[in-house]
Amino acid sequence: MMGSGRSWSREDMDVNVRYLSDVAREHPGKLLHLNHASSSSYPNGQGTHDQRLHHRQPDMVLLKEACDLAGIDLKVLAMQRSDADTLVATCIHRRDLEPCETQYITLGVNMGVMTSQISQLVANASARGPASVRCAHYGDLLELGEALASMAVDPNDQAMSRDAIRAGWSGSEYHHDPRSEMPNIIEHAVNINGHRLDELCHNIQLTAKLYPADVPALLRHILSSAVQQRPSFKRFMLETQWRRKRG
Repeated sequence: MMGSGRSWSREDMDVNVRYLSDVAREHPGKLLHLNHASSSSYPNGQGTHDQRLHHRQPDMVLLKEACDLAGIDLKVLAMQRSDADTLVATCIHRRDLEPCETQYITLGVNMGVMTSQISQLVANASARGPASVRCAHYGDLLELGEALASMAVDPNDQAMSRDAIRAGWSGSEYHHDPRSEMPNIIEHAVNINGHRLDELCHNIQLTAKLYPADVPALLRHILSSAVQQRPSFKRFMLETQWRRKRG
């Protein structure tokens, strides 16, 4: 996809099924992280405005179909972030995508594509059952830990989860860029419509089966020792905070 600039297609189904089947055969019973340049971002990669609007979106519905044929359960972790911060991160922090004046349009269209796919995953159960979809706010350790704990049964066997969380988030705190409060950014960001994902995630959360007791052990396993030594992390991990969260 990155090389050809064309969209995901059912024409590639056979080769993807073979790939997934081979990986699953090599790692039976494991949680596998799909870490490919064209697998996670809406849109993904460089390209013209038109390409990023229409041809550079993953297709989780096709991925679910391929997983079903390969005998694999699909688990999706959707990352939530404020529209303004997302816009700043992709048109000011980065200079290789699009200027803010067109990037917000691209993000808005892609938000519609992504939420439509998630809605289909949640609503349409195949012979293997529906895909497991979880959400977490960018930089929220508790939500990330709970989402991962719901996907992996054993918190002591998290090598792949460590890679997954580091691919989606880094650091120990959420870093807010004040430039996201600039009037022109706020004016553009409102058109991204991130509330669509927030509403979907809220409904998913109401029916999700989480494993809060495993979260502290999971976080200690997947985060580096340097992060765990920070006072902010130690305060976060106090047992009283977990009880208040559940109360």
